[in-house]
Amino acid sequence: MIQLQVRQTLGFMELPAELRLTVYRYLLRSERPFELWSGLYEADATWSHYASFRIALPVLRLSKEIHSEAAPVFYGENEFRFSGTGAYLVCKSFFMTIGDSNVRLLRKLTLPIPAILGAECASWGVDDERDISRRIERCGMIRPYQNICFSDSLDAVDSIIKTLHRLAKDDVGVALEELQLIVPCTLYYFRDQEHENERLCRDVNCLKGSNKDLRISLVLHHHGFFRKMKQVYGHADDFAYDGTPIQDQCRSGRADRAWLLNVATDMDWSLRECYGLDDEHGGYQVVDAGSIVDDTVTGWTVSEPGPDSGAD
Repeated sequence: MIQLQVRQTLGFMELPAELRLTVYRYLLRSERPFELWSGLYEADATWSHYASFRIALPVLRLSKEIHSEAAPVFYGENEFRFSGTGAYLVCKSFFMTIGDSNVRLLRKLTLPIPAILGAECASWGVDDERDISRRIERCGMIRPYQNICFSDSLDAVDSIIKTLHRLAKDDVGVALEELQLIVPCTLYYFRDQEHENERLCRDVNCLKGSNKDLRISLVLHHHGFFRKMKQVYGHADDFAYDGTPIQDQCRSGRADRAWLLNVATDMDWSLRECYGLDDEHGGYQVVDAGSIVDDTVTGWTVSEPGPDSGAD
């Protein structure tokens, strides 16, 4: 009599939770931050790295149960950066695309200091607006406006801050643990105190009121001084692109933003810096600034917020 051997199979969800988590991390974790908007045209070359995750991302749509286990790995264990000009428009598209349930899972987010956008974008033209539209479409994200223009930047800033406030205040809350705010040292917008800048800083800081675990860092980005100087001068560790000692350039960049650094200090934000770009795609490494305020003009204090301050 012939006996049939029945091979017993084990469903994926029957595997131990630790093993399933290992699979999710293998598929969905990136060895470097996701820079979704560096503002560099060269950054298109790095798209192959991000596109490679499209093969694995359908895992999130297999079932609600798998999504509940895998989404915290992808959104919570990767860093998402939006570092360049117009980044808030791209970030708003990202938030709209992934939805509130996944925005809640983000743990580490990098954005420009919000008030930069109005001044920096004022000199940008139609080509730059089209470039942002192309990048949003290429990423498969929802466009936040039918026709994107940089006058929408401040609206996008307020929208993102209010979204984070709204999600942090409800019963579920948010997982956000670290928010880095980039300040390019090539800009002179922060030489003087601006009331609108102060308001936006307060609005961001209010996030800590509903999210006690949130750490906010102000990051001075010195990339404008150091890009490709090693090929030109051969001593990238000592001099900036124009031959000025790097230490002097950094000190000047800090002093120009004295009031902003004092705002960050008074709000108990961490002060950090990044020097140069690690690669041509806009990658950079952030380091603690140490005694960054030693080179600034001290004495500026944050005014007490009025009754209407803070985001809704």
